[in-house]
Amino acid sequence: LGKLHAHGHGIGGYCLSCQRLFSVEMAALIAERGADTKIVGMTPLRCPAGDGHRTQFTISAPLKSG
Repeated sequence: LGKLHAHGHGIGGYCLSCQRLFSVEMAALIAERGADTKIVGMTPLRCPAGDGHRTQFTISAPLKSG
């Protein structure tokens, strides 16, 4: 997570239970799970609206400058 954040990547989530998209605050996720946490095999993200754990996430690429 730390390397993704350092290179400008972000994470977005989708809740399968309530069918909502949500954004993930990278700094908060790193504080909660640790900078060395690997994406592969990471425990599911919690849906902020429904508090469910049936979620999926995507990694967004950093914006190109120039």
